[in-house]
Amino acid sequence: MRDTLMKHSKNNLCEDVIKSSMCIGCGLCVSKSNNGLEIRDGFLVPREPINDDISKHCPGFSVTNFDNDKSTWGSVLTSQLVASKDKNLRFKSSSGGGISQLITSLLDLKFVDRVIATVPSENNPLINKTSIFESSKDVNQLCASRYNPSSPLNVIRDILEDKYNYAFIGRPCDVSGLKSFIKSNSIYNKKIKLLVSFFCGGTPSTHGTSKLAQTHCDSQDIEFIRYRGNGWPGKTVIKAGNKKEYIDYEHAWGSVLNKYLNNRCKVCSDSIGVNADIVFADAWNIKNSKIDLTESEGKSLMIVRNETGLKAYSLFKEDLHIEDHNYQLDKLNIVQAHQKIRINAGSTRRFTLRLLGKSVTRFNDFKSFDKFKLQYIYIIMRSFLGTIYRSLIKKSC
Repeated sequence: MRDTLMKHSKNNLCEDVIKSSMCIGCGLCVSKSNNGLEIRDGFLVPREPINDDISKHCPGFSVTNFDNDKSTWGSVLTSQLVASKDKNLRFKSSSGGGISQLITSLLDLKFVDRVIATVPSENNPLINKTSIFESSKDVNQLCASRYNPSSPLNVIRDILEDKYNYAFIGRPCDVSGLKSFIKSNSIYNKKIKLLVSFFCGGTPSTHGTSKLAQTHCDSQDIEFIRYRGNGWPGKTVIKAGNKKEYIDYEHAWGSVLNKYLNNRCKVCSDSIGVNADIVFADAWNIKNSKIDLTESEGKSLMIVRNETGLKAYSLFKEDLHIEDHNYQLDKLNIVQAHQKIRINAGSTRRFTLRLLGKSVTRFNDFKSFDKFKLQYIYIIMRSFLGTIYRSLIKKSC
C-alpha cells in the first residue's frame, strides 16, 4: 500500500510532515541563524519551515537505506569493543567515551576542521542545542547521552558556503536526512567528511524529563539534568526545587522516558545507523543470557561501515583501549534485542496507520528483523492493535 505522505507536493511537504506528527525536529527545514524552532507538546517543531531543495530530504517525509548491505546489522568492515584511553573521558561519558574520543582525535589530527554535535542548552535544560566544535578542548561538553529533543541539522544552511569541512554526529534519522542531501548534491561530499551515529532508542519529549523530576524531586522546576555518564550505564541526575536525585538508568529510561517518545520514533526502522560511516552502541555485559546493568567501566561497540569510516578509525585507533578486536555481532541478539522489537513494531505501526488512511514516513530498502518468526507474532499483533487504539482514541501512534 502506498504511503499517503508520498502524495504531497514539495511546496507543502514540511507542513504536511508536521500535521501528520511525523516531524522529529531535526532542523533540516530551518536555519539556526533565524532561530527557526519552537517547543510544541514537548518536542522541537519548525515555526515556519523552509520548503526548498534541502527540505525535501526531510527524514520525517522519507528515509532511504543507502547501504549496499541489507543484512541484519548493515555493513560491517570491523566491529570492536572500545573505550577511550583517557580515563577521565571514559568515566564521564555514557559508553566509554568512544564518540568523544573520536571527536577529540580527529580535531587534533586535523582530519576535519570542525564537528557538528548536540550539547545541552544552557538556557533550557529540557532541550539541546547544536554546537560546532572547533577545538578538542571543548569536547567535554559532549559527554553523556541526551534523552531529549535535538535539532542538529539546523546549522546546515549556515555552513554550506563556508571554507571549513565537517564531521557530523547525530541520530540515525539526522544522518539519513543529511546523507540523502549529500547524495543529491555531490559537491558537498568533501564538505561533510564523516557521518557518525549510534544505536537509537528514540527521542523522548520534555514531558518525560518533567515527569522524572516531578516523581523524584516533587518539582518540575529543573535546574540541571544529566541523563547518563560518570559511570556505565551511569545514573540520571536531576536537580529540581530543593532536591538533587540520582536515578538508576533502568528506571529512568525503561520506566519513564521511553513512554514519551516522538510519534516518528514509534514507526522507525532506521535505528541502527546504517547510513553512518561509523556507528556506536552500548555493548552491555551479559550475565545468565541477560543484559547486566551493574555499574562498571564504560565501553562501546564500534561498527565501522565503510572506507570513509575506516580512514577515520585508522587515525584515532591509537587513542582507544580495544577490549575485543572482533566483536561477534550475534551477541547483539541479547545486548540490543530491543532494536529487533522496535523495528518490527515500527514496520507494523506504519502498515496499520496506512490502513487507517494516516500519513506516515516512508522507509525505502530497510530490512525488518525476522518479521515472520513465531516469537515475533505477539509483538506484531500487539503493535497492530495498539496502534489502532492509540490512533482512534488517543490520536497518536
